[in-house]
Amino acid sequence: MDSKGRPLVAGGLAMASVADWDRDGKLDLLIVNKNVHFIKGNGDMTFDLQDTLKAEGEEITLHDGSAYVTDWDGDGVNDLLVSSGRGEVRLYRGKDEGSGPVALRAPEMLIGPGPEGRRTLKDNDTLELDVECPGYRPRMFMVDWNMDGKLDIVLGDRLSAETIVKLTPEQTKRREELIARNQKLIAEISKMDEDLSKSLKFVLRADTTRAEIEAYHQAVRVLHASEEYAARSKEVLRNNEELQPMSGKFRTFGFVWVYLRK
Repeated sequence: MDSKGRPLVAGGLAMASVADWDRDGKLDLLIVNKNVHFIKGNGDMTFDLQDTLKAEGEEITLHDGSAYVTDWDGDGVNDLLVSSGRGEVRLYRGKDEGSGPVALRAPEMLIGPGPEGRRTLKDNDTLELDVECPGYRPRMFMVDWNMDGKLDIVLGDRLSAETIVKLTPEQTKRREELIARNQKLIAEISKMDEDLSKSLKFVLRADTTRAEIEAYHQAVRVLHASEEYAARSKEVLRNNEELQPMSGKFRTFGFVWVYLRK
Protein backbone atom coordinates (compact mmCIF):
# COMPACT_ATOMS: atom_id res chain seq x y z
CA MET A 1 0.00 0.00 0.00
CA ASP A 2 1.00 3.63 -0.28
CA SER A 3 1.83 6.05 2.55
CA LYS A 4 -1.87 6.99 2.84
CA GLY A 5 -2.97 3.39 3.35
CA ARG A 6 -4.33 2.89 -0.17
CA PRO A 7 -3.64 -0.29 -2.16
CA LEU A 8 -1.23 -0.04 -5.06
CA VAL A 9 -3.03 -0.59 -8.36
CA ALA A 10 -0.81 -1.96 -11.12
CA GLY A 11 -3.25 -3.16 -13.81
CA GLY A 12 -3.44 -6.50 -15.61
CA LEU A 13 -0.39 -8.68 -16.31
CA ALA A 14 1.80 -6.43 -14.17
CA MET A 15 5.17 -7.64 -12.92
CA ALA A 16 7.30 -6.27 -10.09
CA SER A 17 11.05 -6.02 -9.57
CA VAL A 18 12.61 -5.04 -6.24
CA ALA A 19 15.74 -2.87 -5.97
CA ASP A 20 17.07 0.26 -4.28
CA TRP A 21 16.46 2.35 -7.39
CA ASP A 22 17.00 5.80 -5.84
CA ARG A 23 20.04 4.71 -3.79
CA ASP A 24 18.68 5.82 -0.40
CA GLY A 25 19.18 2.46 1.32
CA LYS A 26 15.48 1.50 1.06
CA LEU A 27 14.02 -1.07 -1.28
CA ASP A 28 11.80 0.27 -4.08
CA LEU A 29 9.48 -1.36 -6.60
CA LEU A 30 9.66 -1.22 -10.37
CA ILE A 31 6.21 -2.13 -11.68
CA VAL A 32 5.99 -3.30 -15.29
CA ASN A 33 2.87 -3.16 -17.43
CA LYS A 34 3.03 -1.15 -20.66
CA ASN A 35 5.74 0.98 -19.09
CA VAL A 36 8.11 0.67 -16.15
CA HIS A 37 7.00 2.65 -13.10
CA PHE A 38 9.27 3.64 -10.21
CA ILE A 39 7.45 3.14 -6.88
CA LYS A 40 9.54 4.62 -4.07
CA GLY A 41 9.89 2.56 -0.91
CA ASN A 42 9.53 4.45 2.37
CA GLY A 43 11.26 1.83 4.50
CA ASP A 44 8.07 0.93 6.41
CA MET A 45 6.43 -1.42 3.87
CA THR A 46 4.66 1.50 2.14
CA PHE A 47 5.40 2.71 -1.38
CA ASP A 48 4.55 5.84 -3.37
CA LEU A 49 4.45 6.34 -7.12
CA GLN A 50 7.29 8.57 -8.27
CA ASP A 51 7.72 8.42 -12.02
CA THR A 52 7.56 6.44 -15.24
CA LEU A 53 11.07 5.41 -16.21
CA LYS A 54 12.64 7.04 -19.25
CA ALA A 55 15.86 6.51 -21.16
CA GLU A 56 17.36 9.61 -22.70
CA GLY A 57 13.98 11.34 -22.39
CA GLU A 58 11.94 8.53 -23.99
CA GLU A 59 9.52 6.43 -21.92
CA ILE A 60 10.39 2.74 -21.78
CA THR A 61 7.56 0.83 -23.45
CA LEU A 62 6.99 -2.90 -23.61
CA HIS A 63 4.23 -5.44 -24.08
CA ASP A 64 3.64 -8.53 -21.93
CA GLY A 65 7.17 -8.46 -20.52
CA SER A 66 9.16 -8.19 -17.34
CA ALA A 67 12.12 -6.28 -15.92
CA TYR A 68 15.15 -7.17 -13.87
CA VAL A 69 17.54 -4.84 -12.05
CA THR A 70 21.21 -5.73 -11.73
CA ASP A 71 24.65 -4.19 -12.16
CA TRP A 72 25.17 -5.74 -15.60
CA ASP A 73 28.48 -4.04 -16.44
CA GLY A 74 29.97 -4.04 -12.92
CA ASP A 75 30.38 -0.27 -12.63
CA GLY A 76 28.54 -0.03 -9.30
CA VAL A 77 25.35 1.45 -10.82
CA ASN A 78 22.08 -0.41 -11.32
CA ASP A 79 21.16 -1.31 -14.89
CA LEU A 80 17.74 -2.35 -16.18
CA LEU A 81 17.03 -5.35 -18.40
CA VAL A 82 13.60 -5.56 -20.01
CA SER A 83 12.01 -8.51 -21.79
CA SER A 84 9.07 -7.86 -24.07
CA GLY A 85 6.49 -9.30 -26.42
CA ARG A 86 8.17 -11.59 -28.90
CA GLY A 87 11.12 -12.62 -26.77
CA GLU A 88 13.52 -9.71 -27.11
CA VAL A 89 15.65 -8.48 -24.20
CA ARG A 90 16.89 -4.89 -24.02
CA LEU A 91 19.58 -3.47 -21.73
CA TYR A 92 19.35 0.04 -20.32
CA ARG A 93 22.65 0.94 -18.68
CA GLY A 94 22.51 3.16 -15.61
CA LYS A 95 24.48 6.40 -15.59
CA ASP A 96 26.90 7.07 -12.74
CA GLU A 97 25.47 10.40 -11.64
CA GLY A 98 25.88 10.22 -7.86
CA SER A 99 22.72 9.92 -5.77
CA GLY A 100 19.01 9.81 -6.53
CA PRO A 101 17.06 7.66 -8.99
CA VAL A 102 19.20 6.04 -11.65
CA ALA A 103 19.21 7.78 -15.04
CA LEU A 104 19.24 5.38 -17.99
CA ARG A 105 21.05 5.38 -21.32
CA ALA A 106 19.47 4.45 -24.65
CA PRO A 107 18.67 0.73 -24.99
CA GLU A 108 20.93 -1.96 -26.37
CA MET A 109 19.37 -5.09 -27.88
CA LEU A 110 20.82 -8.17 -26.16
CA ILE A 111 18.39 -10.72 -27.61
CA GLY A 112 16.50 -9.86 -30.79
CA PRO A 113 12.80 -10.61 -31.43
CA GLY A 114 11.76 -13.69 -33.34
CA PRO A 115 9.27 -14.10 -36.21
CA GLU A 116 5.54 -14.48 -35.68
CA GLY A 117 3.46 -17.57 -36.45
CA ARG A 118 6.17 -20.18 -36.07
CA ARG A 119 4.43 -22.71 -33.79
CA THR A 120 1.89 -25.16 -35.20
CA LEU A 121 0.37 -28.56 -34.41
CA LYS A 122 0.09 -31.23 -37.07
CA ASP A 123 -3.33 -32.81 -37.76
CA ASN A 124 -2.11 -36.04 -36.13
CA ASP A 125 -1.98 -34.13 -32.83
CA THR A 126 1.81 -34.22 -32.55
CA LEU A 127 3.69 -31.05 -31.87
CA GLU A 128 5.67 -29.61 -34.77
CA LEU A 129 8.22 -27.16 -33.42
CA ASP A 130 9.98 -24.43 -35.33
CA VAL A 131 11.09 -22.43 -32.34
CA GLU A 132 13.79 -19.83 -32.82
CA CYS A 133 13.38 -17.65 -29.75
CA PRO A 134 11.20 -17.28 -26.63
CA GLY A 135 7.48 -16.87 -27.15
CA TYR A 136 4.94 -14.58 -25.54
CA ARG A 137 4.96 -13.01 -22.08
CA PRO A 138 8.60 -13.88 -21.34
CA ARG A 139 9.49 -13.70 -17.64
CA MET A 140 13.13 -13.02 -16.91
CA PHE A 141 15.52 -14.06 -14.16
CA MET A 142 19.28 -13.78 -13.90
CA VAL A 143 21.66 -16.28 -12.35
CA ASP A 144 25.19 -17.56 -12.92
CA TRP A 145 23.92 -20.67 -14.71
CA ASN A 146 27.27 -22.19 -15.64
CA MET A 147 29.13 -20.87 -12.57
CA ASP A 148 31.73 -18.88 -14.53
CA GLY A 149 31.33 -15.73 -12.44
CA LYS A 150 29.03 -13.98 -14.95
CA LEU A 151 25.28 -13.47 -14.73
CA ASP A 152 23.30 -15.30 -17.42
CA ILE A 153 19.75 -14.65 -18.62
CA VAL A 154 16.94 -17.15 -18.02
CA LEU A 155 13.59 -16.63 -19.74
CA GLY A 156 10.36 -18.58 -19.28
CA ASP A 157 7.79 -18.12 -22.05
CA ARG A 158 4.20 -18.97 -22.91
CA LEU A 159 3.18 -20.50 -26.23
CA SER A 160 -0.08 -21.73 -27.70
CA ALA A 161 -1.06 -23.86 -30.66
CA GLU A 162 -4.13 -25.54 -32.12
CA THR A 163 -4.49 -28.90 -33.86
CA ILE A 164 -5.77 -28.86 -37.41
CA VAL A 165 -9.25 -30.30 -38.07
CA LYS A 166 -10.18 -31.52 -41.57
CA LEU A 167 -13.41 -29.84 -42.70
CA THR A 168 -15.70 -30.09 -45.70
CA PRO A 169 -15.93 -27.02 -47.98
CA GLU A 170 -19.32 -26.21 -46.43
CA GLN A 171 -17.90 -26.46 -42.90
CA THR A 172 -14.93 -24.32 -43.85
CA LYS A 173 -17.23 -21.62 -45.24
CA ARG A 174 -19.45 -21.69 -42.17
CA ARG A 175 -16.45 -21.57 -39.84
CA GLU A 176 -15.09 -18.50 -41.63
CA GLU A 177 -18.50 -16.82 -41.42
CA LEU A 178 -18.76 -17.45 -37.67
CA ILE A 179 -15.23 -16.24 -37.02
CA ALA A 180 -15.81 -13.05 -39.03
CA ARG A 181 -19.11 -12.43 -37.23
CA ASN A 182 -17.49 -12.91 -33.83
CA GLN A 183 -14.67 -10.55 -34.72
CA LYS A 184 -17.22 -7.88 -35.61
CA LEU A 185 -19.24 -8.47 -32.43
CA ILE A 186 -16.15 -8.43 -30.20
CA ALA A 187 -14.97 -5.19 -31.81
CA GLU A 188 -18.37 -3.63 -31.09
CA ILE A 189 -18.30 -4.87 -27.49
CA SER A 190 -14.77 -3.52 -27.01
CA LYS A 191 -15.81 -0.12 -28.37
CA MET A 192 -18.70 0.01 -25.90
CA ASP A 193 -16.26 -0.69 -23.06
CA GLU A 194 -13.82 1.94 -24.35
CA ASP A 195 -16.60 4.53 -24.76
CA LEU A 196 -17.65 3.93 -21.16
CA SER A 197 -14.09 4.46 -19.89
CA LYS A 198 -13.80 7.67 -21.90
CA SER A 199 -17.14 8.99 -20.70
CA LEU A 200 -16.16 8.35 -17.08
CA LYS A 201 -12.63 9.64 -17.72
CA PHE A 202 -11.38 6.59 -15.83
CA VAL A 203 -7.66 5.88 -15.99
CA LEU A 204 -6.11 3.18 -13.81
CA ARG A 205 -3.21 4.76 -11.92
CA ALA A 206 -1.00 3.73 -9.04
CA ASP A 207 -2.90 6.17 -6.78
CA THR A 208 -6.42 5.24 -7.95
CA THR A 209 -8.66 4.87 -4.88
CA ARG A 210 -10.79 1.84 -4.08
CA ALA A 211 -13.94 4.02 -4.30
CA GLU A 212 -13.02 5.13 -7.83
CA ILE A 213 -12.45 1.53 -8.89
CA GLU A 214 -15.76 0.36 -7.38
CA ALA A 215 -17.67 3.21 -9.07
CA TYR A 216 -16.16 2.22 -12.40
CA HIS A 217 -16.96 -1.48 -11.87
CA GLN A 218 -20.57 -0.61 -11.03
CA ALA A 219 -20.88 1.35 -14.28
CA VAL A 220 -19.39 -1.64 -16.13
CA ARG A 221 -21.94 -3.98 -14.56
CA VAL A 222 -24.77 -1.71 -15.69
CA LEU A 223 -23.38 -1.61 -19.23
CA HIS A 224 -22.92 -5.39 -19.41
CA ALA A 225 -26.52 -5.91 -18.26
CA SER A 226 -27.89 -3.63 -20.97
CA GLU A 227 -29.90 -5.24 -23.77
CA GLU A 228 -27.56 -4.04 -26.53
CA TYR A 229 -24.41 -5.35 -24.80
CA ALA A 230 -25.94 -8.61 -23.55
CA ALA A 231 -27.33 -9.51 -26.98
CA ARG A 232 -23.89 -9.27 -28.55
CA SER A 233 -22.27 -11.27 -25.77
CA LYS A 234 -24.86 -14.06 -26.04
CA GLU A 235 -24.43 -14.27 -29.81
CA VAL A 236 -20.66 -14.64 -29.39
CA LEU A 237 -21.26 -17.53 -26.98
CA ARG A 238 -23.70 -19.24 -29.38
CA ASN A 239 -21.23 -18.86 -32.25
CA ASN A 240 -18.44 -20.31 -30.11
CA GLU A 241 -20.59 -23.36 -29.33
CA GLU A 242 -21.15 -23.93 -33.05
CA LEU A 243 -17.45 -23.40 -33.77
CA GLN A 244 -16.24 -25.88 -31.17
CA PRO A 245 -16.64 -29.09 -33.26
CA MET A 246 -14.94 -27.33 -36.18
CA SER A 247 -11.94 -26.25 -34.11
CA GLY A 248 -8.91 -28.20 -33.03
CA LYS A 249 -7.60 -28.84 -29.56
CA PHE A 250 -6.02 -25.76 -28.11
CA ARG A 251 -2.80 -26.23 -26.16
CA THR A 252 -0.83 -23.90 -23.97
CA PHE A 253 2.76 -24.72 -23.06
CA GLY A 254 6.13 -23.09 -22.69
CA PHE A 255 9.89 -23.41 -22.50
CA VAL A 256 12.76 -22.21 -20.34
CA TRP A 257 15.53 -20.49 -22.29
CA VAL A 258 19.04 -20.00 -20.96
CA TYR A 259 21.39 -17.44 -22.55
CA LEU A 260 24.98 -17.82 -21.35
CA ARG A 261 26.93 -14.62 -21.18
CA LYS A 262 30.26 -14.66 -23.03
